[in-house]
Amino acid sequence: MRIDSTNYNTRLKISDHYPSSFDVSTPVLITNITPNISQEFDYTVHPTKRGEFSWGDIQVRQLGKWGLAWGDYKVPQSLKVWVYPDLLGLRSLSIRLTLQSSGSMPQFRRQVAIGTEFAELRNYRVGDDLRFVDWNATAGRVGTTNSPPLIRLLEPEQEQTLLILLERGRLMTARVGGLQRFDWGLNAALSLALTGLRRGVRVGLRVFDRQMHVWLPPDQGEHHLTSLIDRVTAIQPVLLESDYLGAVTYVVKQQSRRSLVVVITDLVDATASTELLAALSRLAPRYLPFCVTLRDPLVDNIAHTFGHLEKLSK
Repeated sequence: MRIDSTNYNTRLKISDHYPSSFDVSTPVLITNITPNISQEFDYTVHPTKRGEFSWGDIQVRQLGKWGLAWGDYKVPQSLKVWVYPDLLGLRSLSIRLTLQSSGSMPQFRRQVAIGTEFAELRNYRVGDDLRFVDWNATAGRVGTTNSPPLIRLLEPEQEQTLLILLERGRLMTARVGGLQRFDWGLNAALSLALTGLRRGVRVGLRVFDRQMHVWLPPDQGEHHLTSLIDRVTAIQPVLLESDYLGAVTYVVKQQSRRSLVVVITDLVDATASTELLAALSRLAPRYLPFCVTLRDPLVDNIAHTFGHLEKLSK
């Protein structure tokens, strides 16, 4: 904030209309200014939650020339500010992924996976896995002299897809560890997206409750992570029951390729669990469904306490 002085010594009290939910270092800036001098004032705010927020007009109180009365006036000003999710956590994950890729951290080697996409048919050779004999194609050669069985050759998918379904319904409004469950889920979704994008996977994201609110089709590259963050920053959870079946149906219609579908949600009763399982069953076997639920340390402590008491009672 910059203030140009008047033609006489004066005292100013300055208040900025910052979001009321923010913690602020200096609610009211107080200073004495002299003629022909410009001064800059700074203060620090600490957001307590993620989202989109507005700053309003600047309120100024100025002591009159004779020091007998204060004058009040406003400086018209408006500003939109976005408080982003846990980008420091994403940055930490990014560094770990970079170190893993460069070999500076221990890596676990794994065997090359068997392919999933059809490449070609060829004659059986000694040592080939009999599980990959194409019996239908081989049957068409019955009667041909010295006809060996035909082997179906598969190759790894060249383009893998990850779809993240993030619920923002009633179950995600509760607070755990100072954050709403939705914020924990959002941080997990962005971390998962970053992991996939760094490995060349096409990542798509949908946020849903009773209906679809955000749908970013699968894409690749660092620019896509920026798009994901920009689109989800202002989203807040709502007190609505979520439609798991509708969310899954939408994905099936939009994405025909085989994909890993990760649903990030929370479960507290049998009804919600049953609906979720019914929805995920629609994805198999074409898609690979995976469900992530949020852990509550308080519940863990209660379970541990009761478990310990039960042992003592025996």
